[in-house]
Amino acid sequence: MQNQPHSLMHVADFGGGQTETNAYSLSPGLLQQLHEDNTRLRMIVGQLLLKNQSLRWQLGGQQSNHLKFSSATENELDG
Repeated sequence: MQNQPHSLMHVADFGGGQTETNAYSLSPGLLQQLHEDNTRLRMIVGQLLLKNQSLRWQLGGQQSNHLKFSSATENELDG
């Protein structure tokens, strides 16, 4: 990484054509810290998405098993 300060631009849109631009100067150390934090946050989001999908599959399997069990019970009652 270069040892030069970087600038970060932030633009806020307040509607009606009103925008505000702020510029921030970041030291290389702070830029590195932001990069590391961003990487950690992406990893956390990825883990949460995987857990969410896993729970959805488990819930879907339970609902499927419940439907099979309900159907089998109804057939036994009819027979």
